[in-house]
Amino acid sequence: MLSGTRQSDAMLNHLSKRIPVVVMNRRVAGLDSVTPEFEHGMGQAIAHLAENGLRTVTYVAGPVNSWSDGERWRAVRVAARRHGMQIQRHGPSAPTIAGGEQAFEEMHDSLPHAVICYNDLVAFGFLVSALRAGIRVPEELSVMGHDDIQLSRLVGGGLTTVVSPKRAQGRAAVERLIRRIENPSAHRTPVEGSLPVRLVPRGATGPRETP
Repeated sequence: MLSGTRQSDAMLNHLSKRIPVVVMNRRVAGLDSVTPEFEHGMGQAIAHLAENGLRTVTYVAGPVNSWSDGERWRAVRVAARRHGMQIQRHGPSAPTIAGGEQAFEEMHDSLPHAVICYNDLVAFGFLVSALRAGIRVPEELSVMGHDDIQLSRLVGGGLTTVVSPKRAQGRAAVERLIRRIENPSAHRTPVEGSLPVRLVPRGATGPRETP
């Protein structure tokens, strides 16, 4: 069972010829997989920003070879168009606090109404850098992450985030792996399952204060 791997599709398919393989947070043709419903999650994220009157949003991207990053970017573009919002992409960025700090420094002179970051670590770095620069959150800038790690609750009113059902993902992946192990000679069509995600609104997002 592989989670978040950045090995090539060819390498994973080659590996699956020797041992049963189930991939999490990524789809690979020919392999069982379990992924979050990125389109639903990003739809909730953009709808939340739109409901707060925010009109411009930047997606702060993660690693260039991340499958989930590409899916989140695609989903956020679709949702932004549906709500009539202006959407831009910044990155790639390292999936770390330092990556978020660097992204803020690069964007400081032309900040949008809101940023949606690749993960909570990037969002945390971006948020802390904004606060240090004297930018009021969310009155001047809304910040959103992805994953709902413990750190996301520690600054201000907390980081708004999109959370995946990790336990359910792990359970589904293990069940599929066990089926493959118990029936290694069975030629079953690969199962591509997806699980719903949900938005956790906190104090880092809200209405923008007009000058």
